[in-house]
Amino acid sequence: MSKMRLFKFGLFSFFPKIGNFFKMQAMDKDLSDFFLGILRKAFLEREQNRNEGREDFLQILIEAKAENKTNIDFTVDLAVQQAFLFFIAG
Repeated sequence: MSKMRLFKFGLFSFFPKIGNFFKMQAMDKDLSDFFLGILRKAFLEREQNRNEGREDFLQILIEAKAENKTNIDFTVDLAVQQAFLFFIAG
């Protein structure tokens, strides 16, 4: 990991407002678009084929979207962003 990338990661981890002020991104846009695209495609495919019975975080998000017992507008994009955050958090 390069020093600049490590600096950006640290800045966003500990001081997110400073990173936002300077309009810095914690991750390259191409990389985040790639992962978000994969997650969006997997989410939509699994949403159509719910009978597969997978037991993972993405499946939990699909079920939460289907039930939607809250007043939150639970869209595909929101679910994909949550899955992405879960993925990069480890």
